[in-house]
Amino acid sequence: MEDLLILSKKLALSQGPQLIAMARDSDGYVYVYNDGDFSTGSISFQATGSPFALDAWTGEETPITEYSVSQGRTNISFSLKSTETRIVKFSASRKSANNESHVIWSSDSVLGYYVDSGKVWAKAAASDSATSVKLSSGKTVTLDQQGQSQISLGNWSVVLEQWLPPDNLYDVETVANKKNVSLSVSGFSLSSWKDLGYQNSSGVA
Repeated sequence: MEDLLILSKKLALSQGPQLIAMARDSDGYVYVYNDGDFSTGSISFQATGSPFALDAWTGEETPITEYSVSQGRTNISFSLKSTETRIVKFSASRKSANNESHVIWSSDSVLGYYVDSGKVWAKAAASDSATSVKLSSGKTVTLDQQGQSQISLGNWSVVLEQWLPPDNLYDVETVANKKNVSLSVSGFSLSSWKDLGYQNSSGVA
């Protein structure tokens, strides 16, 4: 492995060990494997360059948006289930979509990020406190968490598959005569089968 410039070692996160293997050519590739229980925390890599998450099946590279760089090391947070793996590519030549700045810190309510047309979008859960992200440029962005207003459901449209006796009761090949019945149910709550008046039509007693 040393001849191939592949280095292997174990690093401990907050819960459980991680097996790290690194291969180098012009870029750096890191294989992260969790051989313990569920583990979450940050791993410090002795690597620089723009980090990408590499899909081993498709080869697709997705920019890693949140990380920090200090003294020639790149720190990336992971949450890994038992036996779960990650492959990280550190590209020396290719810049990620957010090459001017990247996220170095975010509130706990930030669930993740996605990149679209060169812009980075943060996904955040509803929170009583302000949600913000800090960029490597030093700028802190406060996210607008205006959630969807409450939606009231009502005036239900129900299609009931009604099973009736066959037209010819002596026809053993026909199990039932099936017909669809459309029902309109008013109100916010959908009525129970026994309240719709068709409790015996579909085999529901």
